[in-house]
Amino acid sequence: MISSTLSSGATIIDHDPDFENACNICLEPFNSQDPSTLENTGRIDCPNDLSQKRRDSGGGSSTRGHSDNQVNSSELRDFRELLQAADAEAFGVVINSFEELEPRYVEGYRKVKGDKVWCIGPLSLCNKNNLDKAQRGNKAVIDENQCLKWLDEQEPGSVVYACLGSLSRLTAPQLIKLGLGLEASKRPFIWVIRDTSRASEMGRWVEEDGFEERTKGRGLVIRGWAPQVLVLSHRAVGAFLTHCGWNSTLEGACAGVPMITWPMLAEQFFNEKLVVQVLETGVSVGAQGGGNIFGDDECGELVEREAVREAVERVMGEGIEGEERRRRA
Repeated sequence: MISSTLSSGATIIDHDPDFENACNICLEPFNSQDPSTLENTGRIDCPNDLSQKRRDSGGGSSTRGHSDNQVNSSELRDFRELLQAADAEAFGVVINSFEELEPRYVEGYRKVKGDKVWCIGPLSLCNKNNLDKAQRGNKAVIDENQCLKWLDEQEPGSVVYACLGSLSRLTAPQLIKLGLGLEASKRPFIWVIRDTSRASEMGRWVEEDGFEERTKGRGLVIRGWAPQVLVLSHRAVGAFLTHCGWNSTLEGACAGVPMITWPMLAEQFFNEKLVVQVLETGVSVGAQGGGNIFGDDECGELVEREAVREAVERVMGEGIEGEERRRRA
């Protein structure tokens, strides 16, 4: 979120997540799992119907993947207070989204903000040519021409692009099950492993287990940052296995690629619902958390390799369900 003061003295804040996410995450008191505390907790403005919908669904934590002591940290409480203070002083809100993607939430948010809400997204579309797309974000560890050459050799709509972001971290056993699920799908894939803390452990597994040798020619493993917008815009990509971070969700939607959703924490579960239940352009692997930003080995129930394979098949398969999902995407 960016807060800045205009020459007139007005303040504009920029929420990066989508509207539903922005509204819902403000309903989540970081120091409580009890939805009844919402009645007496200061919060950022959000539409009343979203508040009621949240209660009707039984509340639930938008920070799944965090343990209680992590969620209750003073740093997160301070950050929540900062959000509330910035929102109280703001002249309006600028969000990286577009009205056609989530019209109900744009309309609802404008009601509580007095129409001072502006859609300026998707920002990823500012990158027009391949060089711009390749340079978006951090510097890629793979040469974009090498990546494009590999993609050019694949059939249209045949490749699964798997990237679970850079913030949250899966355990090594879970990453291995993900890799085995991609292998079992029998489909070409690009697998991005960004977590540097797991890089050496995963590197040993890839070599000692023979994973890379077994998937040679069909699988491309990238250890580090990948040119994601460039990859997603290639005609060979037919599915995006994503952690449902908002930037990734937008990039997948703008590329017209159906998604396999694997949320791990915070607003990612709301983004998954948007993709799977509202837009109906994605399939969930059934993740219930298990990723965190703290680098420990705590995790929930592991997603098995068969669940990964089945989700890939539902998205990439030739049945009516898969065809309709691809059409909507």
